[in-house]
Amino acid sequence: MNILEFEKTMTVFFSKSTGKIKALCQGVQGFNFFGDEAGDMEMILDRLVIDYNAKVMANMDFYVVKEGKLEVNASVLKQFQI
Repeated sequence: MNILEFEKTMTVFFSKSTGKIKALCQGVQGFNFFGDEAGDMEMILDRLVIDYNAKVMANMDFYVVKEGKLEVNASVLKQFQI
């Protein structure tokens, strides 16, 4: 991976069962990101590589992965409705 690819992409690690985001990192990363727990994490998480998005990076709880796409987490937004 070159520096340009690192700056323009991010990897989203999310729960296979719920789509809830568990970890984010800049650039294209594999499960070795989790070090000696990589095998365990690969059983419960999946990953999605997307264009870098600072809003997602700063607010991962506001997003969820559904059908292979990043979406706004409607259940979290309901908490903020007046």
